[in-house]
Amino acid sequence: MNVLLISPRSGDKKWWPIHFPLGLAYIASSLKHIKVSVRFIDFEVDVNAFKKLDDALDCWRPDYVGISVHAFCLSQAMSLAKYIRSKSSKIRLVAGGIYPSTFPEVFLKESLYDFVIKGDGEVPFSQLVQDIPVGKIGGLCYFDTATGRLHLGKTNYEPYDLEKLPFPDYETVPLNNYILRLGCAFRLPSYPIVFSRGCSGLCTYCTSFDFNKRHRTRDPKDVVMEIRHAIREYGAREIRFLDACFSDDLECARRLCDAMIAGNLSVIWHCSTRIDRLDEDLLDRMKRAGCVSVGLGLESGNEGLLTRVGKSLDIKKARALLRYCEKLGLFIRSSFMYGLPGETEETMMDTLRFALDTPSDFAVFNFLDLRLMLSYPTGTQMEKEFHDLVELGHGNSGSSLFPQVSGKRIKAFILKSNMRFYFRWSFIKKCLTRKINFEFLMLNAFWLLPGFILDFMTRKFLYEFQKYERGQNDVSTGVRR
Repeated sequence: MNVLLISPRSGDKKWWPIHFPLGLAYIASSLKHIKVSVRFIDFEVDVNAFKKLDDALDCWRPDYVGISVHAFCLSQAMSLAKYIRSKSSKIRLVAGGIYPSTFPEVFLKESLYDFVIKGDGEVPFSQLVQDIPVGKIGGLCYFDTATGRLHLGKTNYEPYDLEKLPFPDYETVPLNNYILRLGCAFRLPSYPIVFSRGCSGLCTYCTSFDFNKRHRTRDPKDVVMEIRHAIREYGAREIRFLDACFSDDLECARRLCDAMIAGNLSVIWHCSTRIDRLDEDLLDRMKRAGCVSVGLGLESGNEGLLTRVGKSLDIKKARALLRYCEKLGLFIRSSFMYGLPGETEETMMDTLRFALDTPSDFAVFNFLDLRLMLSYPTGTQMEKEFHDLVELGHGNSGSSLFPQVSGKRIKAFILKSNMRFYFRWSFIKKCLTRKINFEFLMLNAFWLLPGFILDFMTRKFLYEFQKYERGQNDVSTGVRR
């Protein structure tokens, strides 16, 4: 049995950091565990990807091709499926990822894809290649020839005990092909790992609202075992936890930190979490366990806007915890968001003042463009509400769902925010006085060169705006506008 796994290209965003396909690395290891032969092609990073695809289809002849899809790579995912179909009608095509999980019917129409896996893919894909009856496979969507209808399975969360999964396969999916995000690496080699999946948050702008609500954690002993494996096999000097919310379950996070302290591991590590899922005791344990940086989605400095989008955040408590992170010497990566429902000039100033008042070492100011949600839908609750309003003909007014400032004004305010944040004397002084080594300097040069950050952010927003203006949306793919 041969299985080819594919990660399509995301448009022409050549300058944007490429996400590591951890999900495909897990699927590859799960398939190899049952003696399936697996190959992997990433069209984002491999200049010979098309040649390798032709070689695989003509000579290796896979029985299944699995393609991981998110909104920005939808066009190529569809083109690749059509091309593979033209080469062989016997290959069974499987789509997975956030986009197929949200809109499975888009992939199953006209029999372009044979199957869609909703949710976690390791167990369903392994069962599929073992010829288990499709009706008994959780999370599987397909066209039922007996009834002439689409069978849409429920989102799969198995295995609930994540330690049952084999470690991800970083031989088939090489680690060194991927660019790390700014502030996410202090040492190399840097090894990605997950302690948990899912998030219990109710943020309406997040895909986890419907798709990944069930939070599950691994046994801390299993995580420590994988870290030792990373040190032994890959020479890892630091660990990057890729969890959506590392400390969603505070007690489990405490147990993991205790296990890492007891294990006396010779690595540093990073994580991202929600600040309302932190306390001083956990931060103390994280620091003793080797944590050097934490990423926090603060989003807004206006509690009214945060409440409106389902984000529970006490600004006063958040400030206190951020100061405690600074006291511990943690590198703080903060993200903020303009364009939330009901956004005004005053609420944007609230956010900027909040950002300037925090001891953040790195800040990203994002634009939540509600129009782009229709061009690149991911099934968020906010997108559904916005789509319903557009269908009812409300336009850009008449509802508190819409920001009260223009997109052009928000983009200008983002540039202002970057300039105010990175060019203030207190930040420059912090850069100059922080104890850093040459390796950190080389890996995070942008952090010390604010002008490059401004250029980076400007290009990002110009790209999104131009894509929207061009209206490059293939109607034939079934994407809602």
